[in-house]
Amino acid sequence: MNKRVPHRVTKAYARGLIGAVAIFAMSLVVVSWGYLSWFLGSDPIESDVSRVTAPGIVGLCLVMLVIVLWREMISLLRANPPSLVLIIVMPAAAYLLWSLLGVAFGLSIEETWLSPYALALAVSWLLAVIIFWWIAMRKLYSGKDRPRWPWEKNELNEGPDYFKDGLP
Repeated sequence: MNKRVPHRVTKAYARGLIGAVAIFAMSLVVVSWGYLSWFLGSDPIESDVSRVTAPGIVGLCLVMLVIVLWREMISLLRANPPSLVLIIVMPAAAYLLWSLLGVAFGLSIEETWLSPYALALAVSWLLAVIIFWWIAMRKLYSGKDRPRWPWEKNELNEGPDYFKDGLP
């Protein structure tokens, strides 16, 4: 791997990437929990606890993900290799945080440690870390620029097709 980062990455790009990955992770959680609820015929939490328990725990997991991705981006910008341990640590941390805080707030073992929803949360965080690396590595270490629309490419400077034959 290169020891120097060839492309300059601004704080705005890093924040935007981490924000997009966080939105992607939350959308995966919402979709996976929705499908699990539909297929299993159950809710993620069926105990009599506060209605903000599940969103609060998932929100804390999201804050943890954003903080770890920010630290990873700083490490990548310093030309360090990616921390592959994050593939194991982030899903495990999300699973443990869901399970431990769930038990602390009065959820049952079936809703925390044995829950398919906790597994879906962990898989969502795993995919978020992989997507983050994929985009960050492409930006930092490839010679490629951002994808361009056909009308932005140099060989098509003439404009759209209707300009070639005159206006309609």
